Amino acid sequence: MVIKFTYHALRKLDERTINPIDIKQGIESALEKENDRIYPEVVHYIVEKEGKYLRIIGKFLDEETFLVISAFYDRRLKKKEWKHD
Repeated sequence: MVIKFTYHALRKLDERTINPIDIKQGIESALEKENDRIYPEVVHYIVEKEGKYLRIIGKFLDEETFLVISAFYDRRLKKKEWKHD
């Protein structure tokens, strides 16, 4: 899979000290994949990383190319009793 980043995503990853390598690994091993509530082509991957939950937001440009729009540690998920198998 090819991972591309918007300019916004690269800025936010830098500000939030999120490694782009973690994004690729996260997409491949996500706990959960959710559809965006507003934009049907946008997906949210939820990844557990060091006791926190990383949300990766993006969309597939084609079958092999994923465009990352943003990523952040989602504190709302930590407050929930997130359950996964």
